Amino acid sequence: MINHAIALDMRKRPGTVPQRVTVRRGETQTQKVTAALSADGTAYTPTYQSARLCVLHADGTWARCSATVGTASVSATLAPEAVNGVGKCRLAYFEFYNANGASETTEDFALVILGSVDGSGGQSEDYDNELDALRREW
Repeated sequence: MINHAIALDMRKRPGTVPQRVTVRRGETQTQKVTAALSADGTAYTPTYQSARLCVLHADGTWARCSATVGTASVSATLAPEAVNGVGKCRLAYFEFYNANGASETTEDFALVILGSVDGSGGQSEDYDNELDALRREW
């Protein structure tokens, strides 16, 4: 399993450059995002132990994946719904919550989902550029 280690602050500051995680569409259950958590640079363990990764895809669809809270960290294995789009996600962050509706979130990070080969079409045939060039010259 590939682990993408990032660091996220609980304080959201405008103008910060988000950290980037890049995966390929269809890489389900093989990509894990682990974030070291801080609040103003000091290690931070969330108040609430229920967590999820929230993703807003480029096409406007949402995905929420369960996450595991550790000591000053959180991690989530990307489920199929998290990597079913292509492009830079509009939004990605971790949310910590309780049953009463209270929640806190991390700053955003950039989640980029690369395209994958679509195997539904026909297979390509061998092609030689040199023969094509010779044909044009002749």
